[in-house]
Amino acid sequence: MKVFEAAKQLNLSSEALVAILKDLNFPSRSYTSLITEKEFEAARQRLRKEKKQFKETIRKRRPTRPGRRDQPKVKEEQIDRNIRQTLVKVRGREIKHRRPTREAQPVCGPETPASIRVRSFMTVAELAHAFDTSPAEIIKKCIAVGLLATINQRLDLDTITLIADECGVRVEQEVEEERKVARGESRHRPPVVVVMGHVDHGKTACSTTSARPTSSNRRRAE
Repeated sequence: MKVFEAAKQLNLSSEALVAILKDLNFPSRSYTSLITEKEFEAARQRLRKEKKQFKETIRKRRPTRPGRRDQPKVKEEQIDRNIRQTLVKVRGREIKHRRPTREAQPVCGPETPASIRVRSFMTVAELAHAFDTSPAEIIKKCIAVGLLATINQRLDLDTITLIADECGVRVEQEVEEERKVARGESRHRPPVVVVMGHVDHGKTACSTTSARPTSSNRRRAE
C-alpha cells in the first residue's frame, strides 16, 4: 500500500508516518511511495509502544498534581459568595412584600411629618429635602437595596417607597389632577410646520411658495 493510505489507517499524517519509518531505519519514502507489510507492522508497533508509555506517564503524574481535590471546595465558596451578593441586591424587592423583623431606624429629622407626599422621578437631593435628611443618607439607603445612585439621579416610585420603608416614613403619591378646559376657554392656534431636508433640496423654495407664491416664482425665474 502507499504511504498516505497506511497513514490514514494509523490515524496519522503522511509526514508523521514518513518520520517514523525514517526513525526505524527504513529507506526514505515519499507520500505516494509503496511500503511493505513489514514496514507497516513496524510502524504500528512503534505507535502502540509510544501510546503505552504516554499513558504510564500520565498515570504517574496524576496523583502529584497539587490542589486538585481542593478546587471543588473553592468553587463552592465562590458560588456561596455570589449568592450572598445577589441576595443583597434583591433585598429591596422583598421589602415591598414584607416588613423587616426589626424596626427600621429612622434617619429623617425629628420635624418630618408622619406622611410625606412624593412623586415619581424625584432626585436624590429632592428626596433628602423632603425627608429632612442629608443626600448622603439617601445614597446609603439606595446602596442597601442594591442601587448605586448619585445626588442628581432620579428615582422611580418603587425605589422611593423602599427608601421610605428604610427611613420608617410613610409616603403618599401625589396625584396630578388634570385640569379640564372649558369650551369657551379654548382657542385655535396655527399649526407648527417643520421642513427638514438636505442642503439645496428645495426647503426654502417650498416654504417660500407656501408663504409668498409670487416671490417663489420670481426666484425660480432667476
